[in-house]
Amino acid sequence: MQDHERPSIAQLSARLAANNARVIDFLENLTSRVDTLVEAATADDWQEVERISDHVARSSAAYGYAMISESAQRLCEAVQADDMTMMRRRLVKLIGVCGRARRPDAAASHESE
Repeated sequence: MQDHERPSIAQLSARLAANNARVIDFLENLTSRVDTLVEAATADDWQEVERISDHVARSSAAYGYAMISESAQRLCEAVQADDMTMMRRRLVKLIGVCGRARRPDAAASHESE
C-alpha cells in the first residue's frame, strides 16, 4: 500500500469513535434485553426466551463478547432440549455474564472472555 492510500489519523480516529459508539450502544441495550428475557421466563414463554437469547448470542459475537455469546447460545440449546432445570440455570448464568460485561472495568478487557 502506498502512502497516499493509507487512511489518515483523523480517518482512523473517526472509525474508532464510531465503533466505540456502537459497542456502548450494544452494552446499554443489553440491560433491556436481559430484562425482557427475565420477563419472558417468568411468563414461561420459553420460545421468546430462545428468540431473544439467539439475538443476544449473534450480536454479542459480532461485538467481540464471546462469553456472552456462548452463554446465550447455551440457553438456546437448553430451551431446544426442553430441559427446565438447565434453562433456568443457563438463564441465571447469562444474566451474570451480561452484568459483568456492563461493569466499567470489564469493557476494556472483554476480548479476554
